[in-house]
Amino acid sequence: MPVRHFDIFTVERRLLQSSPLNILSDIRVGIDGHHWLRRLMVSVIRDPYPAAMGGVPLALEAAIEKELAALKAHRIHPLFVFSGIGLLRKDKPFSSEDQRPARRAGAWSLYDHQRTEAALSQWQSSGSTSQPDLLNDVFRILRRHGVDFMRAPYSAWGQLVYLQRHPQSPIHAIYAGSEILTFPVEKVIVSLELDKGTFAWLSKPQILRDLGLDAEQFLDVCILAGFDWSATFPPLAVSNLGFTFKAVHDLIKQHKTGFNTVQHYADNPEVIKTKYVDQFCRARCAVKYHLVLTTEGAVVPLPTAIDEAADVPSDIHEFIGYRFPDEVYQYLGRGLVGPQVLNNLVSGVLLETAPLCNGETSEYRKLLAQVLPLRTCTLSFLSKSLHQFYHNRKVVSVYFFEPTVEHAMAHAQCDTNPHLVDADAIRAFDGASVTFATCLAHLPVVRSTTAADATGTLIQTDTVVASTLSTVLAQIGFIDKQHQATAFGEALTKGYRRLSNDKRATSEDWSQELLLALLLVRYGALKASPFSTTYDTVRSDPRLVTAEPVAGHIRLIARTLSLVPGKYKKSTASDGSVSTALWTGGPLSRDLLAFNSCARVVTKTLRSLTEMVILNLFLTNHIAKPRDDHAALAQQLPYASDANVGMGILAKQYLQFRVNQLPKSPGADSEAHGTGDAAAGKSGPLAAATSAEADKYVNASFGAFVDPVADLQRGFRFWDGIVEAVKSLTVGKEVSADVARAFSEADTWLRPLRN
Repeated sequence: MPVRHFDIFTVERRLLQSSPLNILSDIRVGIDGHHWLRRLMVSVIRDPYPAAMGGVPLALEAAIEKELAALKAHRIHPLFVFSGIGLLRKDKPFSSEDQRPARRAGAWSLYDHQRTEAALSQWQSSGSTSQPDLLNDVFRILRRHGVDFMRAPYSAWGQLVYLQRHPQSPIHAIYAGSEILTFPVEKVIVSLELDKGTFAWLSKPQILRDLGLDAEQFLDVCILAGFDWSATFPPLAVSNLGFTFKAVHDLIKQHKTGFNTVQHYADNPEVIKTKYVDQFCRARCAVKYHLVLTTEGAVVPLPTAIDEAADVPSDIHEFIGYRFPDEVYQYLGRGLVGPQVLNNLVSGVLLETAPLCNGETSEYRKLLAQVLPLRTCTLSFLSKSLHQFYHNRKVVSVYFFEPTVEHAMAHAQCDTNPHLVDADAIRAFDGASVTFATCLAHLPVVRSTTAADATGTLIQTDTVVASTLSTVLAQIGFIDKQHQATAFGEALTKGYRRLSNDKRATSEDWSQELLLALLLVRYGALKASPFSTTYDTVRSDPRLVTAEPVAGHIRLIARTLSLVPGKYKKSTASDGSVSTALWTGGPLSRDLLAFNSCARVVTKTLRSLTEMVILNLFLTNHIAKPRDDHAALAQQLPYASDANVGMGILAKQYLQFRVNQLPKSPGADSEAHGTGDAAAGKSGPLAAATSAEADKYVNASFGAFVDPVADLQRGFRFWDGIVEAVKSLTVGKEVSADVARAFSEADTWLRPLRN
């Protein structure tokens, strides 16, 4: 969040200045990626649906591409800098209440009572779209357009200041939030009005003159006012109506320094309770001695990066966190790995906040316990490649629904032997892309290198990717210790082969979705029966089928298809503006969102595991260095993005329409498809629709899709692959008879409805 009320203060004091954009032509602007993305989400995209459907905003790509085109048209050369590892926090997990679940629950209640606009407004304001979940998509778009970006070791603010003050001037101006003025920077662009051809900016010297403060006092004022790294000073933390930036300014003028101010109130109960004196000192040091990545590849405190003779404290780890080797920050900076697991190891805590569905089902909570061993091994791939100090570092997982319970992550006990794939084995792929499925399919020739000291074995990009994916497959039980496919590995191979042999098959690779579905079957989340808490009602979904077994068939098929990314229209209008009317389709489904939340737990876990495996291979020198293919490696890592539930809603509404179309004559038999009063929740039996009628319905109703009927057929082909994989698991008795029967009976029921 910005410095509290500072932006209001700058407007009131007329400190915000405006200039034409042509001033920035042909110069390189360093852009705080999070500030830019936040403004894009709030001012341009304005999409409430991800809070109700999961996934990324459908207009994200169109909005970014429009922004990049506008920057190019104005001859502005951007360098996007995103923040990396978070600062070390001393407060207890979940010490402050998360307001988002209550807002989401309120939105669903409004939606269930047909108050759709009010529900959308509440979803929009719920703050449920998390920036870290968007970054892999953002990086992909920036790479495709050849736009430079990096991740800072810690905050983008310090990195941007370093780049601007560097003798070689990698950037000439900074576009960021006004908080960056706490750092040694003279000016900052706070908004780019690309459509209007203007930009707004602030001058720090002018602000200091207006306040009558020096730079050190200004820093103290900002910390006491409150921003991302510090809460508002408790004696001032009253309602928004009572708080003013000037009140903080007056305190500093009275006591001369921020430290004097907090010491003066040291006996205040709230100051004692929040340990504010320590919080203030830590925030101040985090600004003064922030760590940045230099052009030489070293991570050093900002003062040292600017002036080698600068004095810095020896206990930076107390307010920044324990350091990693510089090599780790380089891979973080290039977007090869994310900061999530690094944060877990440094902080000693893996926090699991409430998901979009609010995590009320027992299935979701059980799943968190089921993936904990895999998350622990993920942590082990990181810790065992670092200094001995990290090998036995205590790390716990804490869940939102039991915030006082710590679940130990004994990462020192995990087996992290990599499966290295050599170049000879890759040649057997015969040009095929390296995926989970192709790694499994070539196991007769893909063998792991057994030498523990196989230094620099992995040279080609494909050998690095294949070794990473093979190691992941071993960790999740798809490859055994003899490097042969397990029952689940065989199931994935057979499911993939079924899809590949389909005459209607496209060039799409389904191996990620197949693997995800099989894990969800193993964990008991992909099933035909309802979750412990059910939400969908005939009030919000008039065609809802409630009679079993048909309801179970539709439930299982819709859940399965919701794992498939839909092909949505470009969210750009003919005049170049980004559309905000994004989802046009059937009724939203909180039941499908609950399943999506389960799927997201698994995809996040698999993504983190993949990143830590490849990082481990780099740090243990299995990968040849130096190399320049980090972007290519990053693009080939799986689970970079999550699907929303759009395909599930499409399948659910199509199938419900097939069995519950229109009222028909009394006495007609509707029980064959499980329709009728109990199924529809209406008075009078309903008639089944033909395939042509259902196709017409989805084409008219699901305008968000490029071709909803074609997407349905894509989804049904994916279903075929899952059914084939489950058959394989059934033969090996890896799934229960109930699970096997559910897929078999749903498939039999579905066949006549697909044509």
